Amino acid sequence: LGAASCYPFTSYEMCDNNGILLGVNKHNNSLIIVDIFDSRIYKNANMAILGTSGAGKTFTMQLMSLRMRRKGTQVFIVAPLKGHEFHRACTNIGGEFIQISPASKNCINVMEIRRADKSVDELLDGPGGVDKSLLAAKIQRLHIFFSLLIPDMNHEERQLLDDALIRTYAKLGITHENSTLDDRGHPGQYRTMPVLGDLYEVLKESQDTRRLANILNRLVNGSAKTFNQQTNVSLDNKYIVLDISELTGDLLTVGMFVALDFVWDTVVYTGTEIVPEPPQPTEPVKQGGPLFGVNPAVIGGIVLLMLLAALAGLGMYLFLHRKNVYIYVPGGKPRDYKLIAKFRVEPQRPEVDITSLDPYPEGIIAVEIKRSLAKRLLGQTFTVHHRVSDYAYTVLQDKPGDWHEFEPMEEREESI
Repeated sequence: LGAASCYPFTSYEMCDNNGILLGVNKHNNSLIIVDIFDSRIYKNANMAILGTSGAGKTFTMQLMSLRMRRKGTQVFIVAPLKGHEFHRACTNIGGEFIQISPASKNCINVMEIRRADKSVDELLDGPGGVDKSLLAAKIQRLHIFFSLLIPDMNHEERQLLDDALIRTYAKLGITHENSTLDDRGHPGQYRTMPVLGDLYEVLKESQDTRRLANILNRLVNGSAKTFNQQTNVSLDNKYIVLDISELTGDLLTVGMFVALDFVWDTVVYTGTEIVPEPPQPTEPVKQGGPLFGVNPAVIGGIVLLMLLAALAGLGMYLFLHRKNVYIYVPGGKPRDYKLIAKFRVEPQRPEVDITSLDPYPEGIIAVEIKRSLAKRLLGQTFTVHHRVSDYAYTVLQDKPGDWHEFEPMEEREESI
């Protein structure tokens, strides 16, 4: 045993029972089959996929989601970037591709209260447990929605908004009593829900909430009025892609909330049918079995959603913090330049400090302002802090970006 432990060659494998095939181990050609829901091996089912641009992060994620779908796992994909890359696979397997954007006809009514599945509560607390107000829970989430839409809303306006939301639902007969949600004409269904336009009319009634109404008008009568509809897409598919990649600015956060609010309702509140097994106290609990009677496929859907949300958050962080000012020096050939530094510059402070560069550039220096920043600085003064002296010039073009060369002088500044 002692001699065997000194043997220098070791081999590692990842081959789980009931897993999905991800690829081949390049070190020993063994298959990589992973079951991220196997709690006997992994502490949790969270994953992060990291790689450079074009390395295959999206392909790997889509491969996992398709193979999980074949195993019966409910899959939700929230795509804040490059949503079109998921369309073909989604269509080929009969999934539901939902595009949330002002130009799309698809709509998920953010004010809709969806039917809740109380099986888990009854299983844990017994029949007749705590009866929670679904209207109160929905209004709490709507406050998050409006805080994203109106970030500068003060405490008084939040209280007035809360009152307006209650009155909007009350006009359709919906109160904190859950029984008021039922449609008496159609047993087993909820009554018609209000839309943002109904709340807009209530907000217009008071001068104190007129500002909120004016901001909400964009989603009711303005360019993003597609948000002011009843839900018109199928939400019971086993493979759903929510594409919000065409949203920009404040609408991106609003669209992200609409998508995640729907997924949360579907996974946590509506879920799948839960059939508790007869109690068998004499038998041990099986590893990997249902958790409180919940289908592991539902848990898989939640975990996959967390994975996608994490990737979306990482992608948005990298996108918002990317470098937008590049510094060059002449290379060894004519019209050849060598990149020596990159900086992140905010439009509020159009300046860059190169005094700490090592090695420090001498002679001609070229500054490239990327298009996204150049568009916002067009016609403004941009300053380069140099060891010799500060050099300031006017940003003159934004397509494909602004390029400026200068040579610092002890006694004078001269543009080349």
